[in-house]
Amino acid sequence: MAMIVAIEAGSKFHGFTGASLAVLIGAFVAAALWLVIFAIRWTASFPKLAPPGPETSDLGPEPPAVANFLVNRFEVTRLAVGATLVDLAARRVIGIEEIVADHFVVRLRREHDDDNNDITAYERQVLDLVQERATGGSAPIEALEIGSAAESLKWWQRFAKSVERDARDRGLARNRWNRADWAIFAGGIALVLGLFALALGIAHLGEGITNSRNGGRQGRWDWFYVAAFAELLALAAIKGLRGVRDTPSGRAASGRWLGVRRFLRHDGGFADLPPAAVAIWQRYLSYGIALGVARAAAHALPFGDEDPRAAWSRYGGNWHQVRVDYPSKFGYGKSPIGVFLGGLVRTAFWGAIAFAVLPFVISSSWELQKDVWSHENSGAAIGVVALFVVIFGVMGIYLLAQLIDGLIRVGRGAMDLGRAAETRGAIIRIGQDAPYAGYVAIDDGHSAETKAFFPPVNTPALHRGDEIDVTLTPHLRHAKALRVVGAAPHPAATATTPMPAPAPDGTSAVRMNALNALDVNAVTGIVGCALQPIVGPNAGAPPGAAARVYSDGGRGRVAVMLMHASSGASRMAMGMLAHHGHPTATAIDGFDGDASWTHNRLVARAKNGDVAMVMIDLANLSDAQRRDAACTMARLVLVASPRASSPASETT
Repeated sequence: MAMIVAIEAGSKFHGFTGASLAVLIGAFVAAALWLVIFAIRWTASFPKLAPPGPETSDLGPEPPAVANFLVNRFEVTRLAVGATLVDLAARRVIGIEEIVADHFVVRLRREHDDDNNDITAYERQVLDLVQERATGGSAPIEALEIGSAAESLKWWQRFAKSVERDARDRGLARNRWNRADWAIFAGGIALVLGLFALALGIAHLGEGITNSRNGGRQGRWDWFYVAAFAELLALAAIKGLRGVRDTPSGRAASGRWLGVRRFLRHDGGFADLPPAAVAIWQRYLSYGIALGVARAAAHALPFGDEDPRAAWSRYGGNWHQVRVDYPSKFGYGKSPIGVFLGGLVRTAFWGAIAFAVLPFVISSSWELQKDVWSHENSGAAIGVVALFVVIFGVMGIYLLAQLIDGLIRVGRGAMDLGRAAETRGAIIRIGQDAPYAGYVAIDDGHSAETKAFFPPVNTPALHRGDEIDVTLTPHLRHAKALRVVGAAPHPAATATTPMPAPAPDGTSAVRMNALNALDVNAVTGIVGCALQPIVGPNAGAPPGAAARVYSDGGRGRVAVMLMHASSGASRMAMGMLAHHGHPTATAIDGFDGDASWTHNRLVARAKNGDVAMVMIDLANLSDAQRRDAACTMARLVLVASPRASSPASETT
């Protein structure tokens, strides 16, 4: 190093003193101010989650993947892939059937081979995956696994970018940075780099050095060319960051979809629907997956391993998905007093290095390059510029980053001194492997997002599902105390293990017998066209219900489901039709209880407590014919219901 320093960096360079030192210090100050402004704009432009709108069963015009994007802070989660697959089935582009209990197949539909003009790029990507794996026209749903980790990541990134692009095209999202932002960023970078170039020019660094390749001499102000090149690199790096944010229409749509999610969460029965239930629930199931409500259906779809940044929880009532963040920077999780004092030390130490040692680094790096320049080398010109930019740029950025890190630690530690609050929730994640080892995440039952924390030292063994009280500071999330208030009754049954509740009035087999009155011949006679049953033990009915589904061999479908009024599926069905968000629902007379009809679906509730839902989607029938046929079928199954002749079982 002593030999390198002895080499001259131009006959006029004598170090940074006087005006050159003052300008160099000014450049560092300007760089710090620019980073502060950038951090403020980064925070201010971060997509905001809109407040939930009123509960509604109305599905908006956006596809499930875009709805998933809107309710997750304008970021796509992996639930969107399964939701898109199920939505294709709901729209009859493909079929999903349950061949035996908990075993599903996906089938291609030939009638849609040339009728996919309304399919988006990401839906086409999922459909292409199905077509690739469905040899012979069908495949077990497990065959849809994408492949290796690298292949899965590449496939997923293409899918997510396509969804984001669709949201932009719909006016729901926009570029994160507007013209004013780019003007501020470009102007600030130009000022900072210009000051650095000016300081080097005033100090005569490198002036007069001869390029042995072309005989040219380094000019005093040639540093401005280097600064211009560095600015292009910096702007390209900013453009590569997460570049999407919300729009007014996007926030409105986000609030509306959050209202739909609240409606679908209103009863836990929807969480236990299998993927084959799309035959009955149609697009409600695909949106339920996208919005993080239909847990069992999402769990049955083989799109990648369990996401460590998302967890299913039923704490607070019904199943829902919670996004988990794992902060690690700026002393996160550590004691506030330790972070505050450590921040002071970091600020002083790195500040001294930045303003005292950095000029020496600049001189040394340039001297080294001059030595390379003096040798005959075809790549010397490129090497000089590249070596200087790498050494000087990396060192400067590193020193500034360490200085800012110290300042942030001081601020966060000071804000957490003497402040802490107790939170109660259920453990939904316990990190085992890097980079999540040691983290614990809880769901408080109220928020769709949570930040994982590190439990206090000597905390007893914790398990997923344990209910705990933990005292955390607001910014560093330092855990001061932790107490288990309710141990998980079955530690082996995690939040992702399906645990359907038994039917309140017996098994679904009893209701399946009642559906014998609507075998394929009876349904064919009622609707007036040939039908065939869809294979499956119970046609995707939720626990405690019974269902039969028939197809005309193409897009047409007839589905009948029988359940009890106290079941989650029943309340969800009634709500979808009679809810204030469904003004098209009309009351139907002729039943001893309530009945509602809309477009292609009838829900009838008898006084004895049974509910029949009939869905008729046949193009050859008018709306009035569909309604009459649905009423006939509902009366048949309600009369045949085992509870119909039991007055003691009637409910009001």
